[in-house]
Amino acid sequence: MKYLLTITFAVLVLVLNASVDLPISGSTLIETEAVEVSVDASIAKLFKKAEFNNNKGCLSFTLEGQIEFIQIVNAEGELKYQLPVFANSVNICKKIFPGEGEFKLGFMIDGQSEVQFTDVTVK
Repeated sequence: MKYLLTITFAVLVLVLNASVDLPISGSTLIETEAVEVSVDASIAKLFKKAEFNNNKGCLSFTLEGQIEFIQIVNAEGELKYQLPVFANSVNICKKIFPGEGEFKLGFMIDGQSEVQFTDVTVK
């Protein structure tokens, strides 16, 4: 329990210090009629797989490292959700986003001090 509280505190410190105002452009990971996901070219190599399942309406990501947490940030830079993952892959369904628009997904990866952000456009 003490270990979990320590991790939670460390994550909160990282979240409060994280900047989501950085423009991200470069590599398009997913482009469909429903969603578009892009990342800065410098972090594109972290993603082993990125796809959108149109039948289920879910984004699926597999990364090189273990994803500790994933964050969903709205266009105003407000953190909407932070979800624990503790695996190298994650599925995020489109219905978790509060409507259409621009969002960021922040991947907190084990061994990295900075949150790695993707730009997500929900159409």
